[in-house]
Amino acid sequence: YQGHHGDRGAYRADVILPGSAYTEKDGIYVNTEGRPQFGKQAVTPPGQAREDWKIVRALSESLGKKLSYDTLLQLRERIKTDWPHLLDIDVVRASPWKAFGHKGKISDEPFVSPVTEYYKTNSICRASKTMADCTESFSKEKMLEAAE
Repeated sequence: YQGHHGDRGAYRADVILPGSAYTEKDGIYVNTEGRPQFGKQAVTPPGQAREDWKIVRALSESLGKKLSYDTLLQLRERIKTDWPHLLDIDVVRASPWKAFGHKGKISDEPFVSPVTEYYKTNSICRASKTMADCTESFSKEKMLEAAE
């Protein structure tokens, strides 16, 4: 398991590689719009947690398949070579439309989200007492509405 907040997979893992959360590292993130954005480290990771790239890099060396970068700057140079669009910070690139789906009738039924517990959709939220309280609160409200 590589991650943070001791999430679900950690309990089944034979090896745990403690990674830092997004608030504990600099990173490039792609939002749902497709726009690459920089995230800046706000706090220091706890204990032995490390940035993910450092974990993968150290593991590669231990396995005798050393990756070609030793610093974040070298990693970003590699990203620039292989995926240059990821360094176009705050830019959305147009994507060509391709055929998808199939012909058919569209239902009149409303779309229903498959996410039933929005406040538990990631490891940080699942580890949060506040989010657990929110989920419980909203679950009770739904039960009351259903009983009315």
